[in-house]
Amino acid sequence: MERKNGTNRKQELDEQPISNNQLFAKLCEVEKLLITPKVEKDLWTIQDIADYMGVSYGYVFKNIISAPRFPVPIDIKSQTKKDPKKLFVSEEVKAFFARHKRKKRT
Repeated sequence: MERKNGTNRKQELDEQPISNNQLFAKLCEVEKLLITPKVEKDLWTIQDIADYMGVSYGYVFKNIISAPRFPVPIDIKSQTKKDPKKLFVSEEVKAFFARHKRKKRT
């Protein structure tokens, strides 16, 4: 019985023509999903912040995390490195960007 349902579904898909515009729209949706950063962790590295913003690591390091009101990192000490790894609470970072979003000019 399952095989028959699967076959019927395949036939339905084969019978529905798709235009070039529809195919292009679907490809654009897939591309957007691939490009959009998917950072799901609660703690973000500087690179995660850069990915979220769509800018370089260096830009975030020099211009964003040095801002006086940017959230303070959680320093996690490493056993092998002298400098602690800076991790930021993702919700605090998102809230920072929400507060500093530019308003549209009217």
